[in-house]
Amino acid sequence: MCTASCWLKRRVRTVSSLALMVVAGLVFLPAPALGQEDWKAVLEKERTANTARIAEIETQAPAVLADYQASQKAIEAHNASPCTYQEGNEGACDDYDKRAASLNETSSKLLAKLQAFKDEEDKLVARNNEISRRLNCVQLPIKCTRNSDCTCSECCGTWDGSGTEGVCQPTCKK
Repeated sequence: MCTASCWLKRRVRTVSSLALMVVAGLVFLPAPALGQEDWKAVLEKERTANTARIAEIETQAPAVLADYQASQKAIEAHNASPCTYQEGNEGACDDYDKRAASLNETSSKLLAKLQAFKDEEDKLVARNNEISRRLNCVQLPIKCTRNSDCTCSECCGTWDGSGTEGVCQPTCKK
């Protein structure tokens, strides 16, 4: 038979054990489970920023394209009236050649800027597609041996020490 002091000691031990289990559970809980929604918020924020940048590109690119087209017309007009070198007057076409070089340089810079816009937009669109795929894909806990076996998360968690068999995880902390 347990006396009041015995009962109190058991009760304190039980509460202490429970508190220790809760603390241990929080400490050893995997990081993705603690902030499971955090990665979604980060991806949503990135997708929003990417979409805003795409919109900026789509408003800036037409002006650059118009300038490029105008530079092409200027080159055509310049080339339509070529300079003819005259014997004894080698410098007669220097201004013509300088103008041609200037027009070509301007055109090249504008074309490079348009290509940079296109490349950046392509990367942002591809990244947004990947973000959408990740946000809409739910990784099922299936058996795996490597990350590529996990189609959504690309995160195979192995715990046997040999890395031969594991289970696909929702996310990986990288």
